[in-house]
Amino acid sequence: MRREEAQRLLFDVIDEMNKNRGRQPKKFWTEEKGWHTKYADPIIEKDEEFKMLGYAIDSMGALDLVLHLEEQLEKRGKQVSITTNKAFSQTKTPLKTVGTIITMVEGLA
Repeated sequence: MRREEAQRLLFDVIDEMNKNRGRQPKKFWTEEKGWHTKYADPIIEKDEEFKMLGYAIDSMGALDLVLHLEEQLEKRGKQVSITTNKAFSQTKTPLKTVGTIITMVEGLA
């Protein structure tokens, strides 16, 4: 898959994921404020340097991202299981930034 196609696919996934991000309230406790509500999920930016895993997404967000990616690939006629792919056997996570995810998707199809 060409990089432009991989980028377009990931940006479609980001649009889908951003629909509900920042809208789910989460309760937090701090000494300063006590219990308070925070909208904790940042909007994912369509920027190759944007940090994903550990910043914009946690482990559940990573799972959601992978499922959305597989769904978009399937819509484009590609049957790929990302979690069993060699991309996830690398020592560095392919989910680090938007750019590394694009590179991973580029190598899948």
